Amino acid sequence: MIRLIILSIVVALVWVLLTGHTSIESALIGFVLGLTIMTLMERSREAGTPHTRIKGIPALLLYLVKLLREILSSDVMVARRILTNQPAEDAGMFELPVGGKSETIAALSAHAITSAPGSFVVDFGEETMLVHLIDIKQRPEIEAQQKRRYELCERMLADE
Repeated sequence: MIRLIILSIVVALVWVLLTGHTSIESALIGFVLGLTIMTLMERSREAGTPHTRIKGIPALLLYLVKLLREILSSDVMVARRILTNQPAEDAGMFELPVGGKSETIAALSAHAITSAPGSFVVDFGEETMLVHLIDIKQRPEIEAQQKRRYELCERMLADE
């Protein structure tokens, strides 16, 4: 039971990050959703029915920490640009390789990039994403983050 509660708390944190609503109500919805999902998965495991579960809980936690760090650093960058009244002359778009052929990882990556202020995924497919940056000089940093993100997502969603 403790394991279900801990996993439900993790799902609640993921829910808050995915919805972008940082409130007690949103966390509570995520917790109830997580508890429901974890209970159903536990029952299906006990019944011997096949199910999908995230094997890499440590990778998931690391992914959430890195996502939060990316969001906070982007917040600071955008706030600094606004407060110093810097024009958006160096904004631009580029094509970013996803890193593999997984639609799930492409979707998670697109969400992570769009969640960080100053960047936005305009379009994505299985292999590439079209990314808009408020400062195109950040391109090498975004490309390096994507490479690390892809490897982390592969560990997080690894088959058993």
